[in-house]
Amino acid sequence: MKSWWVLRSRYAACMNDPLSIQHPAPPISKVYPHFSEEELTEAQDTLDRYLALAVRIYERVEADPTAYAQFKTLTASRRVTRLEELKVESFEQP
Repeated sequence: MKSWWVLRSRYAACMNDPLSIQHPAPPISKVYPHFSEEELTEAQDTLDRYLALAVRIYERVEADPTAYAQFKTLTASRRVTRLEELKVESFEQP
């Protein structure tokens, strides 16, 4: 199985997030310092499988133009300014 860093890097590259690559996640042993070696191995394997699934899902969505357009719409950040909030509030009828 691929190491989590390779999968995480590939996922971050897919998501066009250079900060994720520049600032890698801490080793799993730092996240779970109380885990035994066996538990750490299991946690690492679980993380590897999760990241592999996330990459596969993203690649499928990216390959379908309609699904990708929906994905981009759903994940687009919406910044609402205070002025917009005031406009909405002023037009609401009690």
